[in-house]
Amino acid sequence: MLNITLKTLEAISMKNFITVGLALSFITSFINYIMGNMKMMMIILGVFSVFVFIYLIYSVIKLKKVYGFIALFTLISLLFQSFHWGYFYELRYAMIVPILIYISLLVKWKKHRSNLIPLIFIVAYQILEFSTVIRIWISNLS
Repeated sequence: MLNITLKTLEAISMKNFITVGLALSFITSFINYIMGNMKMMMIILGVFSVFVFIYLIYSVIKLKKVYGFIALFTLISLLFQSFHWGYFYELRYAMIVPILIYISLLVKWKKHRSNLIPLIFIVAYQILEFSTVIRIWISNLS
């Protein structure tokens, strides 16, 4: 009985660690973007990508494939952005897929309640990437 309780506490503390890390790194990178400090923003986005990778591994270990799939999109996008690989612009179009998956998770929010908080920061990054595509698309129409 005590062993199950300790495992539960370890799982909760790991998820809280991931959530706090995602939140702090996402919010500070957004603040640095607003302030115009691009070098610091890229460093903190690197920290954000590490937490996304940790969440991806955590989801795979816990056999939560949908959460891992959403995190995988963000991780691939961050890698393409960091290493200046080709097709990064096209990859931004694909961000609509995990956003729609997250919306479908929100419909069944009681079942996915424990994982919606860490995913909100991952999906917020995806929404920002997809909104960049829409902003560029609208500016080209003018």
